[in-house]
Amino acid sequence: MINVMAIAIKSAFDEVGAGAKWDDGMFFSYAPEETTGSYCIYNNISSSKDEIMGSAKAGITTVVWDFMLVSKDDSDGAVITNMINQLNTIYQWTELTITGFTHIKTQRISIGPTIFEDEIWSVVVTYEISVFSN
Repeated sequence: MINVMAIAIKSAFDEVGAGAKWDDGMFFSYAPEETTGSYCIYNNISSSKDEIMGSAKAGITTVVWDFMLVSKDDSDGAVITNMINQLNTIYQWTELTITGFTHIKTQRISIGPTIFEDEIWSVVVTYEISVFSN
């Protein structure tokens, strides 16, 4: 289940061309060591073993995802702010196509403080994705 959600998240990102605006794009779980520009690492933070393995019970399941946005552009936070806005455009209350499930909603539930440390901007935005399985 988590893998098909991760694919749906990345597909929605790719469909709107957001990756062309970010230096290095979006990565599931970790970024490659050579990643140097603006990018996003997304990962699920609240799922059971059954949900991870794809055998969640029928009914509504909600999984919480963190999107860690990182930018090494020293632009007074303009790049990281733009990345936050793009994330909202892509996911906030929009329809996702998740293979094997009926998408119910995607909703932002929190945004952490934007931090500037050692010439790197970062922020964590959290969304919950609810789906229905038969």
